[in-house]
Parts: sequence; structure tokens; C-alpha cells
Amino acid sequence: MLRRLLILSALLPGTLLGQTAGSGSSLPSFDVATVKPIRTLGPGHESTDISMNSSGGNFSSKSSLKALIMLAYELKSDAQLEGVPSWVSSEQFAIEAKEDHAVVEAEKNLTREQRGRNMELRVRALLEDRFKLTVKHVTKELPVYELVVAKGGPKLTPTSQDKRQGISIREGRGKITASGIRMSDLVGDLSHKPETGNRLVVDKTGLTGRYDAVLTWTPDDLAAAPSGSAALAAADAGPSLFTALQEQLGLKLQAGKAPVETIVVEHVEHPSEN
Repeated sequence: MLRRLLILSALLPGTLLGQTAGSGSSLPSFDVATVKPIRTLGPGHESTDISMNSSGGNFSSKSSLKALIMLAYELKSDAQLEGVPSWVSSEQFAIEAKEDHAVVEAEKNLTREQRGRNMELRVRALLEDRFKLTVKHVTKELPVYELVVAKGGPKLTPTSQDKRQGISIREGRGKITASGIRMSDLVGDLSHKPETGNRLVVDKTGLTGRYDAVLTWTPDDLAAAPSGSAALAAADAGPSLFTALQEQLGLKLQAGKAPVETIVVEHVEHPSEN
């Protein structure tokens, strides 16, 4: 399970899955970029540590190629990505890239969401250029969790933030603190949690506003700790994620199936030299 640890200046969701990747695509790209291998884990291990930063036309990351693919194609669950060789998950790369100054100036008039989408497209172009990545799109019927409004109605606070401020999601062990989020942001975050078992979470709430929220729960691994153990005591024996969603936010996860757009990696190579 891919676990996002840190994404600064969040790259916001876009409608990227519907666009075609490959040698025939025309995507905005970085002016300059360097890619360097930094770490390789042993066979069967997956690199889950991700550190990314995006601001002022600059992009930097230390992560696996898998993490970058999921970012570039706005994938919310591992189940949406197929055909990747093991090194795509186990090897980490340091990437430093920046956009031309004139392009940065031109994008200042765009919304935060539009700039985020352009950045994701640039990352996609970098993957195509340096890793020779090509993919195909396949829609599959997959198990999902539907996020719905629980009995009694939602317990969400309309955001106090100005619309131009975008979103903020801060995460800790068993805690999410969010400002200005939409339900699409929340389901994207929940799709990465171990508790949802690699199922994509889809929004069925019908809620269209932006909200501030705090959600706290006991991670599954701590809940399974022996009674009286220090790990369980540290978690204060709080509710599960599913229970916390209902009690704290008035939302509910229910199992279902849905057509899910996935990508299948057809070709990928180790990066070309800088």
C-alpha cells in the first residue's frame, strides 16, 4: 500500500486519467530537470516514504517512481495501477525540476487548482521523457468503499477559509486535520489508508461545499496490539476509522463495486542520465 507521508503545497486533483499518455501526447513540461537514483530497497520491499514540494514553478521530490506515477495520473489506490516491475516500487529517485520564468509569470493569473493540474501534467511529461513511460487506460469493475452521509446527517463545519487559499491537509498517526477540503479531497485521502484495504473510496455524499474537519482514530495495527500494551495505551483505545467517520463527521463507508478507471504500464525504463 502506497503511503503518502508528506506533500507540501498540495498538487490538487485534476481530470488527468482521461487524457492520453505516450509519445503522441502534448503536455506542458519543465524547462530543466535532473533525476538521480538515491536508494534501493531489497527484493519484495516497497518504498513508502514520499517527500514532495511544489512552488513557484519548481518541483522537487524524493520518492519511488510508483509514487510519481500515482501523482501524475491522480491515482488514489494501488488497485488503479497495474503492470509495474518491482523496481518501480523499491527504488527511490531524487528529482529537481523547474519551469521557465515566463511560464511561471503567465500562470500567476491561474487558480491554485489550475496551477496544480499543470504541475501534475509536467510530472507526467517528465516520466514519459526520462523514464520512457507509456500506459494504456482500462476501466474495470472493482471493489470500492462508498462514502455516504450517515444517519443523522453530516457533522461538518463549513470552512472559514477564503476560496483562493485552496486546501490544507495535515496528517499524523491516526489523525487528519483539514481546512477547505471538498469531499473529493477526503475520499482521495481515505483511499490511501491501510484501514480501507487498498479499495478506492468514492464520494456518494452529494455534499458540494468546502469544510474544515478533524478526524482521529486508532490505526488498525495499534488496535490489534495486546491488551495493556504500551502501543495500545498510547492510542488511548480510540475508535476505528469507520466508527470515527460516523461519530465525528457524520459520514459512513459502505462496501460496494463500481467501474474504476485504471492505468496499465506498457513500458518503463530506468531514467536516462542527466
